[in-house]
Amino acid sequence: VEVLEPLNALQITVEAPEHGIRCELTFVRRSAPIEEPHFFHQVGQRTVMDSTRMTQFGGWEGWIEIDGELTDLAPGETFGSRDRSWGIRTVGERGPVGAPVADPQFYWLWAPLNFESFSTHFDVNEYFDGRRWHDSGFVSLVATGSQVPEPAEAMRAVDYTIEWRPGTRAPASCEIEMIPFGGEPSTITLEPLFDFHMLGIGYTHPEWGHGVWKGELEVGGDRWDLPVDDMTAPQHVHVQTLVKATTSGAVGVHEGLGVLEAFAVGRHDPTGLTGIFDGYVARG
Repeated sequence: VEVLEPLNALQITVEAPEHGIRCELTFVRRSAPIEEPHFFHQVGQRTVMDSTRMTQFGGWEGWIEIDGELTDLAPGETFGSRDRSWGIRTVGERGPVGAPVADPQFYWLWAPLNFESFSTHFDVNEYFDGRRWHDSGFVSLVATGSQVPEPAEAMRAVDYTIEWRPGTRAPASCEIEMIPFGGEPSTITLEPLFDFHMLGIGYTHPEWGHGVWKGELEVGGDRWDLPVDDMTAPQHVHVQTLVKATTSGAVGVHEGLGVLEAFAVGRHDPTGLTGIFDGYVARG
């Protein structure tokens, strides 16, 4: 990873033909970076999250080659986002924690979405009963060329409704409400297209987890078929679902693309999740 211009452009190069993947991709910002509200979470008296994260919207350009098949990404065609966090998080090798003080529970939704002239950001963390310990919402206008991007507009509040696919903890549909400090709210309806399993970049992977010491040099690869056989297996619960996004309300009607990241472990009473990794069962 090479930073070409801080907070404006960076390049990712992968040269691993033995694993069937090569690429040279450049991220070019569409917006100013967003510093999300501080994350702080305790289980009992133990701090498990004390971190800050930056999210930024941009476009990807360059090329990627998978098993010899080359795909070109022309400038302005492929929108996306990047994020960077620092502090204490629930990744890496686990230290001793002593006797358990609560059933395992973590509930997280995160949705960076790109539209033609703006981007939106949404996230929530909730306890099992729906009480929130973190949330945020932003709207970012797109800056073109050498134009200096304006700071994102923070929302006064966000809300959402979500339906899970039966037998899974992956979203079937979601609707986000963005409530500004002044003016009318906007609604964003998300339509799932397909899932990206986050174990592919180290989350919940049984062998290649984030921050696990493997020695000075260890190289490996992993592939699996889609769709996976068991969406409730611990390594497959954490997903980013590519979504089509449609806005209404104050921002007008626009269509865009983005992801809805969902990671729900344990019960979540408002949306009907029970058990630790049990799939959703529709309520009659």
